[in-house]
Amino acid sequence: MNRRWNVSDFAKFLNVTFNGFDIPMPSKLVTDSRDVLNGDGFVAIQGENSDGHEYISDAISRGAKFILASKKEYIDTDKVCYILIDDLRENLYKAAKKYLENNSIIEIAVTGSMGKTTTREFIYESLAKFYNIHKPYRSYNTKLGCALTILTMKPDTDVIILEMGANHVNDIFDISSYFMPDISIITNIEACHIENFKKIENIISTKFEIISRKTKILVYNKDNINTKTKAKEINITKYDIGKNSKFYKIKNTEIISKNLNLIINFDIKNKLYENEYHVEVWGDQNVYPITFASLISDLFKLNNKFVNNNLNKIKSLEGRGEILKTNSFFVIDDSYNANPQSMISSIKTLNYLNISECLLILGEMKELGDEYIENHKQIIDYISNRYILFLIGEAWKKIKINRENLFIFDNVFDSMYLLNFYIKKVKVILVKGSHSNNLKFIIDKIKEDYKL
Repeated sequence: MNRRWNVSDFAKFLNVTFNGFDIPMPSKLVTDSRDVLNGDGFVAIQGENSDGHEYISDAISRGAKFILASKKEYIDTDKVCYILIDDLRENLYKAAKKYLENNSIIEIAVTGSMGKTTTREFIYESLAKFYNIHKPYRSYNTKLGCALTILTMKPDTDVIILEMGANHVNDIFDISSYFMPDISIITNIEACHIENFKKIENIISTKFEIISRKTKILVYNKDNINTKTKAKEINITKYDIGKNSKFYKIKNTEIISKNLNLIINFDIKNKLYENEYHVEVWGDQNVYPITFASLISDLFKLNNKFVNNNLNKIKSLEGRGEILKTNSFFVIDDSYNANPQSMISSIKTLNYLNISECLLILGEMKELGDEYIENHKQIIDYISNRYILFLIGEAWKKIKINRENLFIFDNVFDSMYLLNFYIKKVKVILVKGSHSNNLKFIIDKIKEDYKL
């Protein structure tokens, strides 16, 4: 398509009637009215526990200009353009597939147990100066999220990068068989969400479903035993990264603390060059997303020096190690999600600061199956006794913990009174836990109170 992608074009793709004034397709389609900003589109999805139609008026009040729905009676037709369609999900999937197939676009897809969004964002940063590249809004990594991402890309897009997540067996196959990537990336595979998968073998097979019949290249982490072992069975072009990689080797990793700033130093060596990196991000786990981004930029034959400079300027993402600084203390916002590996990694990074006046606000970790309690106990055993601990969630109550400066709360709201007291006594606050703990409430409150 060589002209702009309007809502009326979208209606033609769906073979349905367009209603109201025509506008360019919004750059963002959301299913949660609370995420709506002025000019966005709102999709009224009928879910198991809620009906998106009931939030249409809220979406319009927040600035939504386009509504996708099944029921007209919920829409103020004078304020927005809209499309009515039955079986909304399935028709969105079909429209996204058709739109992708009608455009000559390189599709990159990322999956893994950890680091999907960070890897996606770092790849985006490495390519954005050279290509018209499109990415998801937030962690839109379901089939619906991928469809919404595709439908908001501009017709002149060269590269789209999708994130594919899984909570159950075959989740990724369901996505990748519809939206087939040219390049598939697997960051790592661990026993996350294992409660739904039952065993690690099911997680491994599900993650490798990101390789579709259209996939030409697989990129994976050779330091992860699960990706390394399974990749041997794959008969397409493969590239690996890691400390154990001969092709794209990570070397000399160290964390340096300087004036309460953490700098990750490391080298990447391949057959053509060896680059030094000095990046201000939270945790040496970020070395892998940066290396994936460097490799992808090489596959696209980009200017190595320019990409290297861009990657050295990268910062941790919101909710994934973002560092928020006030005049008296700083906060590490690692609140988006957690599993045992990422929790220990974040605490390990905190130890490099060598500061006693630290408050750790840790939410419980979800979907860990039979190891649920033992995993939480391991976290407690890893934490220095000199830190103040706020633990949020039922799991922590099932562990015998003998230490001072320990407080356990049912939810984040119960912790706010004591937080206001202790926040004046510490230099560093680390916030980490599974998304369902709603730890973002604490982050948002700190941002509001300290105008961050």
